[in-house]
Amino acid sequence: MEQPLLQQADEESRLRRSDGGEAEGVSEKKAEDYPPVREAREAREVLVAESKKLWTIGAPITFNILCLYGFCSITQMFVGHIGNLELSAVAIALNVVYLFNFGFLLGMGSALETLCGQAFGAGRVGMLGVYMQRSWIILVASSILLCLLYIFATPVLKLIGQEDDIADLAGKFTISIIPQLFAIAFNFPAQKFLQAQSKVLVMAWIGFVALLLHVGMLALFIFVFDWGLAGAAAAFNISGWVVSLAQIAYIVGWCKDGWTGLSRSAFRDLWAFVRLSFASAVMLCLEIWYMMILTVLTGHLTNAEVAVGSISICMNINGWEGMIFIGLNAAISVRVSNELGAGRPRATKYAVIVILLQSLAIGLICMVLVLATRNYFSIIFTSDKEMQRAVAKIAYLLGITMLDVSFEAGIAVGGGWQGLVAYINLGCYYCFGLPLGFVLGFLLHFGVQGIWIGILGGIFLQTVVLFFVIWKTDWSAEVKDLQIMRHPKRQHECSCGEEEKRKKLKPDLHLLLAFSKFIWMPPSADAQRKRRRSLNGRLSVPHLEVSAHALAPPETLGADMRPPRGGGFRGRSDGGGGRGRGRGGGGRGGGFEGRGGGRGRGGGAGGRGGRGGRGRGGGRGGGMKGGSRVVVQPHRHDGVFVAKGKEDALCTKNMVPGEAVYGEKRVSVQVIRLRPSPLLISVSGLNVDIRVCLSPDYVAFILQNEDGSKVEYRVWNPFRSKLAAAILGGVDNIWIAPGTRVLYLGAASGTTVSHVSDLVGPTGVVYAVEFSHRSGRDLVNMAKKRTNVIPIIEDARHPARYRMLVGMVDVIFSDVAQPDQARILALNASYFLKNGGHFVISIKANCIDSTVPAEAVFAQEVKKLQAEQFKPSEQVTLEPFERDHACVVGGYRMPKKQKVSTGS
Repeated sequence: MEQPLLQQADEESRLRRSDGGEAEGVSEKKAEDYPPVREAREAREVLVAESKKLWTIGAPITFNILCLYGFCSITQMFVGHIGNLELSAVAIALNVVYLFNFGFLLGMGSALETLCGQAFGAGRVGMLGVYMQRSWIILVASSILLCLLYIFATPVLKLIGQEDDIADLAGKFTISIIPQLFAIAFNFPAQKFLQAQSKVLVMAWIGFVALLLHVGMLALFIFVFDWGLAGAAAAFNISGWVVSLAQIAYIVGWCKDGWTGLSRSAFRDLWAFVRLSFASAVMLCLEIWYMMILTVLTGHLTNAEVAVGSISICMNINGWEGMIFIGLNAAISVRVSNELGAGRPRATKYAVIVILLQSLAIGLICMVLVLATRNYFSIIFTSDKEMQRAVAKIAYLLGITMLDVSFEAGIAVGGGWQGLVAYINLGCYYCFGLPLGFVLGFLLHFGVQGIWIGILGGIFLQTVVLFFVIWKTDWSAEVKDLQIMRHPKRQHECSCGEEEKRKKLKPDLHLLLAFSKFIWMPPSADAQRKRRRSLNGRLSVPHLEVSAHALAPPETLGADMRPPRGGGFRGRSDGGGGRGRGRGGGGRGGGFEGRGGGRGRGGGAGGRGGRGGRGRGGGRGGGMKGGSRVVVQPHRHDGVFVAKGKEDALCTKNMVPGEAVYGEKRVSVQVIRLRPSPLLISVSGLNVDIRVCLSPDYVAFILQNEDGSKVEYRVWNPFRSKLAAAILGGVDNIWIAPGTRVLYLGAASGTTVSHVSDLVGPTGVVYAVEFSHRSGRDLVNMAKKRTNVIPIIEDARHPARYRMLVGMVDVIFSDVAQPDQARILALNASYFLKNGGHFVISIKANCIDSTVPAEAVFAQEVKKLQAEQFKPSEQVTLEPFERDHACVVGGYRMPKKQKVSTGS
């Protein structure tokens, strides 16, 4: 049953809203994700939708960056008309010294792009201001250190082989633009803060006004006041600080949601922030410095003044296109980080595909323009004919470079892959491209063209490698990794399925017989061996295969075989388990603890107990182990049980014994013993079949369901299920019991739905509504084995679309992370909830309004529910399992003019 029950029919159904809430887990709450694209029409719709989102963010960013880049480019244009020496000196100062520091600070600021983008996508807007302040601290400290390069620029430039007159003039200019270095230290974090929230239009206006101001000051200072290079430096500094101060003023005055004032939290976790910032800086610097080295190497050629000037003009034109791609990189970084933070892998993938196609188109257009104007575009930089001819000679390489510019770095920043891309850049650029350029330019005497061809080879190799990385990326796994980083407590859950693959403990029948007699008062080792030999002489039961740790004491069950208060079944966990025999074994798991280690063939690694070896090993392990002693007791909620070991865990009776849904632990009740020993007893729908007589007083039984299957309980993880968290939070009544008809909104992949299926049993029914096709596939597969679950792949905001499939229900459980979740619940109740029925709703405060305290949001939602004919009766918070979540339970009073479902 791979196809959904209901197909989406219109664009609203096919294209999910872009303002959805946070993903709740690796496979949960991705209801806002795109459905799979199967037709050309759907691909076109996705292309249009994603292009609109990308350019809505990218166009203002690109315009702003072009304006900022114009500070450097237009400065060189004005200086170029002073003289060739001044043009070469300023080109070296800006394209080498300034660009070196610019790249490092921009890279350090890119870490903020990752953190702010993912925090905003996850609804944690309040952290954006803290992250920005941390970035300010780090970038200002970095700028203080980088001042040394500005101060000693002249000897450094001479050391790398630049001519003395160019190096001397460039050194004076770099010292005069030190104030602009600190301006960009404040500018970059403010940019990333605004980009993450898509507040980019104001950045474009600030950049445009500053660029006009910069042009006016250059004309005034250079041509009117005749200040020369000093005037160019003054205009450069003033323009930089105008942009930075204007952005900060806007953040403080108009971004109250992300900016809550100066915070001491900015000084926390600085080292972790520095490490991510440094990885971003290395990634970007290796790319920016790569083109900078082209200018440096050109300075070693004959006629260096013309060579450096022509290269600087070409790099200036290439920089304009590069700024377009930096704007697109910023846009795709925001899209990727937001979608990963919100848990939408397919939206991430489609955004990446769209940006790749559009970047290729932009590169082709720029290449054609450069080749068509190769004899003319240099006129705006210089009036020297020799310089113009040198530029036209290498213009074809500029065109190829503009086509081959890498644009995948933005994807890497959004996904947090800065370290990986840094290694790729290092290998492709500096281990391949630069050596090739050196050989072609100097050893084979191809000059500027040879150096540039080598540089192009490195860029092409990097593009191929990054294309391969993006092609092989599993975006669902990226979402999973991000959720694990956000919720460290969930890390152990991801290994639950692996533990199930381990071999079960091979039972030792003779140990079972001895242990069954003396489980509560274990004798000495010698007495156990004597008892075992005695039993071996009297009994021969070679076909009995049960666990040595699945025994219950005689006092556990009363005469009517109903578990009394404080008693219960004593069972065996199927969850963990090591390889050895004996007691316990295995590693860390979820739920509660048993004894690790074991005797026999290597008792496994036992969590806190260290490593087991051959023989007795391990110690006390974490989690619920295979073969551990577990007491299963009924909870006060019908159908819910408590598995008691070293720690307690909620569980439900597995409707499909032997099957796990999401890698959860399972407890099997396989053997009990009673006094007196009847031949066959029926216990609340259970059959107890006598298998072997251990002694006149004790009988071993296999506890079975009516269909002959074994009784099994599934551990209910409150970190994966809000309903379980509400039960542990003390909710009085969930109104879900055997025989109940439940409508579940926001079913995701069926984690909680499977436990609700256990609760209602074969006489009840669960209508599970989920919008995401990816999660819907998992839900449908789960429903194949659970006959009381009816999966419906539709949007819960439009209950009329599935009204023919759903009858009147007793309870609606809503776990839809949407700002209008109260209205969604009311719409579904008007169709399906019977008069006097009940509701359970999980309210996520951050999804509704992250700027006010969670308690205020909860109170506001309760008022909305009351206005929709609901009668909330209790409210519990879901701490510590879910932050800023509450569960509200209550009844429903059908309005007088109620719209009733016509479904069966």
